[in-house]
Parts: sequence; structure tokens; C-alpha cells
Amino acid sequence: MASYFPKVYANLHETMQALAEKQPELKQNFHGSIYPSVTFNLGPKTECIDHNDSGNAPDVPCAVTSLGDFNADDGGDIYLWDLKLCIRFPAGSTLLLSSAAMRHGNTPIADGEHRYSITQYCAGGLLRWVRLGFRPAHTVSARERLRLEGTHDERWEAVLGRLSKYDDLNEDRAWLLKWEKEQRQNGGSTM
Repeated sequence: MASYFPKVYANLHETMQALAEKQPELKQNFHGSIYPSVTFNLGPKTECIDHNDSGNAPDVPCAVTSLGDFNADDGGDIYLWDLKLCIRFPAGSTLLLSSAAMRHGNTPIADGEHRYSITQYCAGGLLRWVRLGFRPAHTVSARERLRLEGTHDERWEAVLGRLSKYDDLNEDRAWLLKWEKEQRQNGGSTM
């Protein structure tokens, strides 16, 4: 995610670092992965109809990796329903998408073929838990929530501000490298 969403990555890193400091009993799924959650879809014919993952953070793209032994010319494509896109998705490919914001699914594969997937993601509720001082949302007053999270428009502006424009992507990547170096110098983790 860091290569294509550097500011999203940094924001998620800071959130996961705060969570790790507050709840050290929690462990990373994989060394080097920023994602707090993972699902292994073990098939043997992993297929899903169009859906949104409404519990996922819409501003953190999930990473979906296709695995298995199937003919990618005949099936296993991933489709983004609302964008009217069908994307060839052979085994070994990884795709980043906002699974909460975009309806998605995949096309069937042939009988006798095998398709699996690994999906890494972040639940929106986990980010909210950290933002609200490690408390459930229903225990926080509207006034305090406004102080901690800002208005809807302010949150929306912050989310959009973390998305890199194509022309700014190299500059944002350089910023992330500098940010990670500062994290290491200050004793922080770079996941």
C-alpha cells in the first residue's frame, strides 16, 4: 500500500502504532504488513457475488491476492460493479481497492480448477476505537466525539487529503521515505 497510498499508509501506521502501545498483547499478522486483519479464503473455488465490505474502513484500501491453479483467461476475474470494470486477476496478482466503497466480486472458474485468495484489510471500527481514545463510540458524547473526530466535512476533507494525485505520487513517496526515517530515528516502528 505504501507505494500507491503513501499518506494513507502513514496515517494507518500511526494508528496501528498507537494501538500497539495501548494494547501490547495484540500482534501483527505478518511482519512488514500494515494491515491489522487478514482473511484466508481457502476455496477450493473461491467465488463471490458483488458486495461491499461495509465494516471495512472506506479510506484504507484492502489488499486482495489471488492464488490457485486456474485459467485466468476463462475466469477468476475481479469485477468492480459500479465502475463497470472487469479486470483479469490471475493467480499471484494483488489488487488494492476500497472494498467498503466499491461493490466488487469475481467471476467463476471452471470445474476442476482451484482458486483461493488472501485479503488484508482494516475495520473502520478499529480506527474509530483508536480515534475515540480506545473507547466504544456509544460511550462518547456527541460533543466529545466532535472534538476528537471533527465534523463530517472535516473528516471527509482529511480522508481526501491523504489520497495522492497521480502528479504528486513521486513527491508523496519521497515524503513517506523521509517520514519513515524520522520514525526509526525517534525509536518508532516502521511495521
